[in-house]
Amino acid sequence: MDNNRTAVTIREVYQTYDSKNYVLKGLNMHIPQGTIFGLLGSSGCGKTTLLNSVVGLVGFNSGTIELAVKSKKNMGFMPQKVGLHEQLTVEELLCYFGTLYGMTHTEMQLRMDLMFEVLDLPNRQKFIPELSGGQKRRVSMAVALIHDPELLILDEPTVGLDPILRHRIWQFLVNWCEDGSKTVLITTHYLEETKHTHTVGLLREGVLLCEKSPQLLMEECNTQFLDDAFLSISQQQICEENTTAPIHCKQLIFSSLALTKETFAVPRFAAEFKKNVTYMWRNLSIAIFTFGLPFISILLFYYANGGEPEGFSLAVVNQDLSSCGNYKFQPEICSLNNLSCNYLHRLTQKTFTLVDHKEVSTAIDFAKNNHLWGVLHFVQDFTDALSARIEEPFIKDTVVVENSSIIIFLDSSNKIIHGIIERKLRDSYLEMATDIYQACGYPTKFTDLPIKFEEPIYGNTNPNVKEFLAPGLISLLMFGMPLLYGYVIVEEKNLGATSRSLVAGTTVIEVLAAHLILRVGIQLLQTFCSMVIMYWILQFPLENPFYSTILIILQGLAGIATSFLLSTNLNSFLGISGVVTGSFTVTLFISGMLWPLEGMHPSIKLLSWIAPCTFSTQSLRSLSIRGWDLTNREVYLGFISSCLWMLVSTLIIYLQIRRNKAKSFL
Repeated sequence: MDNNRTAVTIREVYQTYDSKNYVLKGLNMHIPQGTIFGLLGSSGCGKTTLLNSVVGLVGFNSGTIELAVKSKKNMGFMPQKVGLHEQLTVEELLCYFGTLYGMTHTEMQLRMDLMFEVLDLPNRQKFIPELSGGQKRRVSMAVALIHDPELLILDEPTVGLDPILRHRIWQFLVNWCEDGSKTVLITTHYLEETKHTHTVGLLREGVLLCEKSPQLLMEECNTQFLDDAFLSISQQQICEENTTAPIHCKQLIFSSLALTKETFAVPRFAAEFKKNVTYMWRNLSIAIFTFGLPFISILLFYYANGGEPEGFSLAVVNQDLSSCGNYKFQPEICSLNNLSCNYLHRLTQKTFTLVDHKEVSTAIDFAKNNHLWGVLHFVQDFTDALSARIEEPFIKDTVVVENSSIIIFLDSSNKIIHGIIERKLRDSYLEMATDIYQACGYPTKFTDLPIKFEEPIYGNTNPNVKEFLAPGLISLLMFGMPLLYGYVIVEEKNLGATSRSLVAGTTVIEVLAAHLILRVGIQLLQTFCSMVIMYWILQFPLENPFYSTILIILQGLAGIATSFLLSTNLNSFLGISGVVTGSFTVTLFISGMLWPLEGMHPSIKLLSWIAPCTFSTQSLRSLSIRGWDLTNREVYLGFISSCLWMLVSTLIIYLQIRRNKAKSFL
């Protein structure tokens, strides 16, 4: 060992997360090159925070941390969480980190063989979730040692391991440091293990109480046991109030390992991208959900919405004729007899189910109790009265006029069905009148309203609700589907895998770029398949395919940027689930997807302007149904909205990462 060279020097480091309670209070530490430094302390004393500061994962408020190593390739780190990518096998995981450290294939194989021997690692082809807790910790330690680093930082590496393996690990570390070129900073809960260290430090309430060799510490405390020495030192500590820590610095300071100038390397990016592709490939349920949900949603939308409802039941009180059993429908014959039967026959052709009753009151009660949609009442002499009105259009007899009317009681609790039934009842009457006029030689124009609708300016003659809803559906799907990808990023964060990759040398740009390229590829495939299904197979109108496609792609990119924004700010599945569910629900109601914006309350209409799909939905409707182009305000606002969502989300991510470095992935 060379005590004249320092591997780690920490001076007056203060750290707080809320500007009041300090995790580290003026901490000083000195670790000579070629030694093993054992850091002890109770849970919550700041050990993990200190290690994360040394490796550059988090910043501190003031002080300095100086390291002899100047590159992440020369440092190994094993966090308290094992921090392993669970979609990889043991061998794939070691190769992945070996690539991040810049090792050649031959170097990786030689070091791997040594790790399997020293650490008694499980089968190379086993996946991480298949391992026991102890096996995961051994693999985690192998990751930290795979590149033979100069500085090794281990956070409780022997927890959960049997005594024999713990002894082997410590023996390896002692031998590893013998030549004086290797340094180990290790935290442990096992006090007896510190006898292997050159120096021990006791951290309590953010202050390092001692920094001496185990033997010297026991001699000074006049005891034969380390735990008695630590107890004695702890009792002597004068605890300072947290509020006395003189730190009010807003700009965080990071160790040199967080300030690397290298931002992008193809081998590391390729390793990250391969790992992400492997994750999708090996998580079949996620892959099916990611690729299948848009298509299933479109198909369900098409076959479950906008169809013409049928099979309505109506009660009929026909006092005009006792029975229509012998009625024979002959529209080509000029006949003004049995007009109530003529009308009822047309209703059965429109799939109405008719239930005969004698009295109106009993028919209404029956309709209420049996969930019928209405009651039709033909008064006595209905046929005679209606015949008189047809033969003499300007008749003034009010009794004839009243008797020629069909009295209808409808259930209006369902606005859509009420409107459909009302339309079918009206259309059936107009069809009957038109047939009679035509058969009897009367001008059929007399049955028309004095309003003439020409060919529509945009759309078709018989618009349906599907065409109105479809642009909103695909806009919401393309924006919303990428949000679900945030689960992948959050899962890696929670496992500690992303932060460990960053410590191993991967940059934040490489992590985001690997996710971005994969997500964009998935998005383009989803966009292509969704448009094929919606516009080619299901034949929804698409008057301007080029600009429509560009807008849908931009909407997807806006969703991807928003997904990254959420995943770098949220650390739980519950949080991201709540945001995704809430945003879907709110967007669905206020973006003009289900109901025109013109029908909204003014305050809600103002709120809808900041929703991610409002302007894109309006724009896509104008593009696909009206065939407008970018010269129209309603069209270009959709493009502007999508671009703004994308750019603002990207800017916020950039500012956060610039300020917090890797903390966004903890």
